[in-house]
Amino acid sequence: MTRAILIAALAAGLASAAVPAPPWLSPYLEGDRTELKGSAPAEVLLNEEHLEVESNGRAVSTKRYAVRILQRNGRSAAVAREPYVAGSEKVRDFDVWVVRPGGEVIKLGRDSMVDVAAVENDIYNEVRVRVALAEDEAVPGAVFAYQAVIERRMFFLQQAFDFQDSLPVRSARFSLTLPSSWRASAIVLGRGPVEPAISGRTMTWRMDNLAFIDQEPGMPPASSLAPRLGVNLVPGESAAGFAPRFQSWEDVSRWQAGLAEPPIEPGEAIRAKARELTATAATPFDKVRAVAEFVQAINYISVQMGLSRGGGYQPHAATDTLRRGYGDCKDKAALMRSLLKAAGIDSHAVAIFSENPLYVRPDWPSPHQFNHMILAVKLKHASPASVQHPAFGDLLLFDPTNPVVPLGQLDDGEQDSHALVIAPSGGALIRTPAAPEGWSRSARRAAMAVDAGGKWR
Repeated sequence: MTRAILIAALAAGLASAAVPAPPWLSPYLEGDRTELKGSAPAEVLLNEEHLEVESNGRAVSTKRYAVRILQRNGRSAAVAREPYVAGSEKVRDFDVWVVRPGGEVIKLGRDSMVDVAAVENDIYNEVRVRVALAEDEAVPGAVFAYQAVIERRMFFLQQAFDFQDSLPVRSARFSLTLPSSWRASAIVLGRGPVEPAISGRTMTWRMDNLAFIDQEPGMPPASSLAPRLGVNLVPGESAAGFAPRFQSWEDVSRWQAGLAEPPIEPGEAIRAKARELTATAATPFDKVRAVAEFVQAINYISVQMGLSRGGGYQPHAATDTLRRGYGDCKDKAALMRSLLKAAGIDSHAVAIFSENPLYVRPDWPSPHQFNHMILAVKLKHASPASVQHPAFGDLLLFDPTNPVVPLGQLDDGEQDSHALVIAPSGGALIRTPAAPEGWSRSARRAAMAVDAGGKWR
């Protein structure tokens, strides 16, 4: 559902009722209004999540969020979006309020909310999003707030929390309540350490008065500048082993290799296709290029199932992707690796964060830090996409999902970035190469003439 259709649907069904402000929101309605920094369109009064974990790995997440609209262009901040995995997670509560400038509190009705697929272009995706918009009510001076309670199952013994996106934040905090035999440690990415406040079995990390990250030409994405929290959970002995733990990048690599390696085993169809593609290739690079161009042309279509069991990290079998003629990034990487394996060329899957080279931080080993899959071919080739690693040797990086960037080059959003080479024996976090100055440029040539009257001809 596009944003325009979504707004129209919500506006058509808008129902609300005047009510008192919820107790948690009241203290923030009369708070400090001095400007934190810059001409922000809106300011976040509260960004809070409390995660209570049970010994069996089930967890209840309670999120509270309140934002004051400061300018007309800040009305888009009046939106509540809570993702969940259908079938394994449940949205228990989803309540939304608007406090008008005069102080009247309106609670949005259920018919002002929708439940939509998280990704529009996927054939099927178990991730859905509960959404509420109140742009019409969010005039300057209004406060938009919501509370969501979601039952989850922790697939990883890790949790991430963004203290900020780009808007200024008055108060942001993440609280964690653990079973008595569990413990946790955390790292703040992008800022100095934050010591948690401890009360009984609950730990709380808090940051206040975060300044507006105003967008400037050529600046890095706000997601690489805003602070975020990475939490590692250590279960008690009775719960040990129910979910993967990551203490190093080698741990992350071995876990992902267990999902990424089996699907690339080439069947006869893969072997036949590899022979066809490489029949006229004169060199190993020519073989890789022929396979790369074929996989680039495979349609990008995603089918995401079994997410609570690791489906979001495991590619479909390469033979299935070849037969269907479509797949997502990890499917296309697996298909290319399988074709190369059939042609006698080794490769590794590589996890990376696309479109933000500064996002991945080496000091928190976690699959949470990646959103894309490419591959590294074990091939020596002089190009801006080649790296040399002491353990893995010469590697040629390639993104088969990108339909236009040829073998030997990387997209700008994947250059000079931390990426994880995945291997069953334990991989390594590498730095992807940056293209030399002047490598990526456009040149245009035109022949023009002007007549005596000054007209182009």
